[in-house]
Amino acid sequence: MTNEYTDLVVGFGENLDAYAKWDAKVPTYLKQKLQPRQTAADEIHVYAKPGSLSAIEREHLLELVDPKDLPDGGGLHPPKATEEVGGDGKRDPGPLPEALLSAPGFVDELMAHTLKTAPYPNKTLAFAGALTMLAHLSGRRYRDKRNLRTNIYLIALAESGAGKDHPRKVNVNLAAAVGLMPTMADRFASGPGLEDALLLKPASFFQIDEADTLFKCLQDKDSTTEQIYGALLQFFTSADTVYSMRKKALQSASAKPNPFDKLRAAGIREPHLVMLGTAVPRYFYQALSERALENGLLSRCLVLEAGERGKSGNPHYEPFPERVRTAAEKFAREGGFEGIDLAKPEAPVAMPEPMVVPETDLATVAYRQVVAAAEARYDAAPDTTGKALWTRAAEKTMKLALLYAISQNPQSPLITPEAVRWGWAIVDHLTRRMLYQASMYVADNNFDAYRQKAVRYLRDYGHGSLNHGQLLRYMHIDADTFRKVIDTLTESEMIVSHPLSKGGFRYSLVNL
Repeated sequence: MTNEYTDLVVGFGENLDAYAKWDAKVPTYLKQKLQPRQTAADEIHVYAKPGSLSAIEREHLLELVDPKDLPDGGGLHPPKATEEVGGDGKRDPGPLPEALLSAPGFVDELMAHTLKTAPYPNKTLAFAGALTMLAHLSGRRYRDKRNLRTNIYLIALAESGAGKDHPRKVNVNLAAAVGLMPTMADRFASGPGLEDALLLKPASFFQIDEADTLFKCLQDKDSTTEQIYGALLQFFTSADTVYSMRKKALQSASAKPNPFDKLRAAGIREPHLVMLGTAVPRYFYQALSERALENGLLSRCLVLEAGERGKSGNPHYEPFPERVRTAAEKFAREGGFEGIDLAKPEAPVAMPEPMVVPETDLATVAYRQVVAAAEARYDAAPDTTGKALWTRAAEKTMKLALLYAISQNPQSPLITPEAVRWGWAIVDHLTRRMLYQASMYVADNNFDAYRQKAVRYLRDYGHGSLNHGQLLRYMHIDADTFRKVIDTLTESEMIVSHPLSKGGFRYSLVNL
């Protein structure tokens, strides 16, 4: 390859037939701008002269690429039938694989500091804290070519005493060290209060304990909760536009003008809300309802499960690593954290111009695969709950890919196929896990709740199998209702009954 051809369009490896198939679809006028090159390893790459292709032309060329024809299949594989991958909630994909709890650079380095100083080190909780801290620090400063931002909602589930508090403390201490404490908060009491917080500080980070109460309140349909939900839904999708604030009642002509009324009327430009919620898994899943699953908030969230408390660590104070502190300080200086000065509310506020993070052509191909995979999951979902949870899968994938790129190189981030694959692996797994957990907890009626409760006890307390008396004691229901639950589970082929030699039965899950 000569230096003249430096803009990569796509590489086909040694698959000459794939290149020929793609080339046959390329319009003649575009072929004149392209240059196929064969390397010493007999790999075919197609290049374009720098600046010779418009953005629309480049997108068109990439649309013609079939990811299956790329050397590694584009790094993503088409989804199998829903029942095979657990997309219908019938099979448990398990907790997120530990290998995915990593993003090179800032996230990994802040994670290492968190784990080193924690009373009870937990990699999932450390990852959740580091990823959301990066999402906050990079707020209103970066965007991808789709105008997606780094605002994410993440909920980390862990048992009591597992160490949920330590990552939050690390984030608070880092924010304090670089002068960003005014952008941090630990609760919001109402939707209007949340709006006012973002009006004053358009880039804000809320770290909320007992996040299950937020979803539990939705079952009550309380007006205050409805306002909070509405604000959270809108803030997530308004990071690239202007958030329109609530309209206040008209004041009398004699009332003194409030300078904040004018600011509210103008709305909030590019609000960037990041949320890290923590909860005990059982309480969180029990708080879910069909409405909570389908109203849009949960589809905007990433839900990680950290499990039980691990071995004790070596809690101690330690300064932040120099690279972490330096990066955070630079984010604080250059980011979009400027807000309204309460002493001078009329003073103009500096508006940031986010950096457009570029992506490689193969990353664009990978994104198209993600969209196709997410749409396949959506189409195969057997109910509205499944469709609701898959609807934002591609969007969340690219938010994660953007964060991966920023973590790797904050000064010159680049979205690569690896970043996209990492983001999709997380989103795909977490969505399937949520669908399974929803099938274990969200019930249409009391009897359905008993059925789910029996399956959960068999799974969690008996590792898939319990004697009749053991399961009855766990259930805390009368014997007649218990028999009906067992009959229903048996007839639906969810459990099997095994006669015991000394009398009685033992029940086992068909699919553990």
